[in-house]
Amino acid sequence: MNSKLVSVTIAQAEDVFALRQRGRDAAVALGMDDADQARVATALSEVGSEVLGFGGSAVFSIDPDGSLRVEVHGLPADTAARAVGTMGLVAARRLMDEVSVGQPTDEGTLTVTLRKKVAASGARSEEHTSELQSHH
Repeated sequence: MNSKLVSVTIAQAEDVFALRQRGRDAAVALGMDDADQARVATALSEVGSEVLGFGGSAVFSIDPDGSLRVEVHGLPADTAARAVGTMGLVAARRLMDEVSVGQPTDEGTLTVTLRKKVAASGARSEEHTSELQSHH
């Protein structure tokens, strides 16, 4: 079972910045090093920019294995044919451990799931996790 942390609406440019910041906050809370914090933030910024203007949202959670999972909803389904090649997804695939694109919904959108594993040396901070949850 996933442990939900926070959700973010992606409707305007400021929301992409908020998504990026929540990604960095989540990475800190899970004990990721500075490089992984930057990778998570940048990947979310790239994918968030792809859904900007389409009423997107993102849900952050922790997988049972301790990995960070972010489901970004609202990628237009007409990008499905080129989903492997969109700039945001290409960048995210380089930065995250796993990026998958779901099937189109009835609303004509896709969900992109991004996962980043926490290194064994990462020290999850309950204090930071609680603080992150209080932001939504």
